[in-house]
Amino acid sequence: MPIQTCKHATYLPILILLLSFSGTSAQTVKITNVTGNIYESETITEQLDFDGITRLAFTASSGFTGTISMKTSATGTRLVYSEHFKARSLDEAENFAKYIKLVSDKSNGVLVLRADAERGAPWQGTDQSARLEIELVLPESLGIDLQAEYFDINIQGPFTIVEVLNDYGRIRVSNVTQMLKILTENSRVNLDNIQGAIDVTTSNNMIRAQKIDTKDGMALFRNEYGVIEISRLTGVVECVTSYSAIDLRGIKLTSGRSRFVTTYGSIDAEIIELKDAELYVTDDFSNVELILPEDVEAEFDLNVERGGRIHMTGITVTSEEMGRHRLVAHTDNPESKVNVDISGIGTVSIQGKKFYGVP
Repeated sequence: MPIQTCKHATYLPILILLLSFSGTSAQTVKITNVTGNIYESETITEQLDFDGITRLAFTASSGFTGTISMKTSATGTRLVYSEHFKARSLDEAENFAKYIKLVSDKSNGVLVLRADAERGAPWQGTDQSARLEIELVLPESLGIDLQAEYFDINIQGPFTIVEVLNDYGRIRVSNVTQMLKILTENSRVNLDNIQGAIDVTTSNNMIRAQKIDTKDGMALFRNEYGVIEISRLTGVVECVTSYSAIDLRGIKLTSGRSRFVTTYGSIDAEIIELKDAELYVTDDFSNVELILPEDVEAEFDLNVERGGRIHMTGITVTSEEMGRHRLVAHTDNPESKVNVDISGIGTVSIQGKKFYGVP
């Protein structure tokens, strides 16, 4: 089968033919029956040329599922992939392969890769399916732009900037040095060792992050009907979810305005450092517990509604206003601000603690 070409791109069926970025001839790829109605190709490896490339843009069609793994290497780059089909026969699996193409292009310092399923792919709308397993070994400090629905994604840097658009997958990202943006629905997000500005949105699943340093930016975590868990964060952070808990450990708020917001879910936050920062906490019909350094210097404005309670221990403060539903107080030399509001019945608990080191 000849290679198909169009302006700025080269198309090649990636199950029957071996992808070639250099324009050389393609090789036949064998498809075998694994078990029952499951078929797969041999694993294919292609070398990639990143000379003059600062950013990778990868897009996968919604016509199939799969996994995409990206990692770095200082010694070489490559694309490793295989294709997996659920089909009624070997002939049908080989026919499915004809509808899958990989497109590559270079433009203005960007390498564009696209995995496409042609319109009318015969497995769509049936019990049959197509799945791609893709691994990219990339240069260090590359920028990544990835769009892939129904794919599980694993990105291991160091990469400078990572942007991910995904639905219904599991997302893992580690070692990003400048900026991370993830926009997804129904996807679990796991982050590790991220620096710079962060903007993560998901729903109906968990966000879990650790070793975060926002530098001069801020971290924004938005969720709906999903838990947010963060450990060891330094900088400015905003966590917003609903009908789920927010759990924070080892947090250093060193500047700016941070915010924790949920409804019908508890907020538990261990703030090991609060200096020259503002913290606003809002909850509905649940409890808020903040653990702060016992020597924190801050103003406090704590509010609950009828049936709610306010507890504050371990921090020496002077009260300005103290009632059943509100406590306004300050330490001797306040340099930060803590504001907590609970609508509906709920308890605000502020506890001072001596921290001996970063967890």
